[in-house]
Amino acid sequence: MEEKSKKSFNIKGFLKQYLFFFITLVLLGILFIFKFDAAIKATDVIIYSFKEILLVLPPIFILIGLLDVWVPKETMIKFMGEGSGFKGILIAFFFGSVAAGPLYGAFPVAAVFMKKQVKFSNIIILIGA
Repeated sequence: MEEKSKKSFNIKGFLKQYLFFFITLVLLGILFIFKFDAAIKATDVIIYSFKEILLVLPPIFILIGLLDVWVPKETMIKFMGEGSGFKGILIAFFFGSVAAGPLYGAFPVAAVFMKKQVKFSNIIILIGA
């Protein structure tokens, strides 16, 4: 029996993974047929959102990468981990307040903080701030 070195393309898996996207495209197409003006407005909103994401996420990922490399895990645990107390709350609030931008920019930061064993309540404060 011969083993395949490459993964074969699975159409069912692909469709299942992107089902919501395809349904949205079909609904947008139907909207173009029946309500052209509304479809144009919806398309404008989609384009605006993509532009905003493309402007916001790359700098956030660069800063997260620098944070991940430059700040040791032990330092994060010391200042924002389980035993950090009020100091950890203040730091989380400061990071959350300084991070101007949409909420979806805070989730990658929260993921890095979780990886660095930051106290979960501090992560919630960061996202909430």
